[in-house]
Amino acid sequence: MRLSKLFFLSIFILFNQVAKAETSWYQVEIVVFERINPVLDGEYWKTADVISRTDVKNLLSREEVGDEQVSFSILPEAKNRLGGTYSAFRNSSHYRPLIHYSWQQPPLERRSAKFVKVEKLDESQSFNNENIIPTDETEPLFIEDLFQQNKIIDGAIRIRSGFYLHVDVDLTYFAEVTEQFRVMEVANNESAISVQERIPVELKSSRKIKLNEIHYFDHPMFGLIIQVSRL
Repeated sequence: MRLSKLFFLSIFILFNQVAKAETSWYQVEIVVFERINPVLDGEYWKTADVISRTDVKNLLSREEVGDEQVSFSILPEAKNRLGGTYSAFRNSSHYRPLIHYSWQQPPLERRSAKFVKVEKLDESQSFNNENIIPTDETEPLFIEDLFQQNKIIDGAIRIRSGFYLHVDVDLTYFAEVTEQFRVMEVANNESAISVQERIPVELKSSRKIKLNEIHYFDHPMFGLIIQVSRL
């Protein structure tokens, strides 16, 4: 009788721990970086129209939420775990870190999982009223397209739960046009880039991941490092 009670008590504790783990929030931390001198090895990416996702969740800042536990809000820098990785990129002569922060979110299955907006602006670029006034009435002006010239990174990342944990990456890197790319562009019978200062390069991937592991999404011109852990 005593053994039976101990058995059922153990089962109850086990299920209670599993249920608690399933409802625990995640800390998602990312480091996005660019390669300073990418080696393209003849690889060419055709310039394409970039359509920003509309189903994204903008992260809330610490100023907006304070110390409350609010879903999809940025965590204090003291909670970041990839500080060493970020420092290594910052001190490297081959890579330059662009984004580093972490946010908190509840576990959500695919149907309810949200894409989180990821963006990095080129602070050296600025626009005034003259930049957004059309000079040709026959040409429509799309403000979103204009301000894409001011972006270095634009995209979104989604973490979804289920039997396994998955991450969906949809990032666009606006790379500076190099002479090497211009040569490949001509070789691929594309019109030469004259006005654009940056070209959009996409990184799209879906991957099954494990908690606490560091995962690397690679591209010849930029990359993403991400870690998901229990909050």
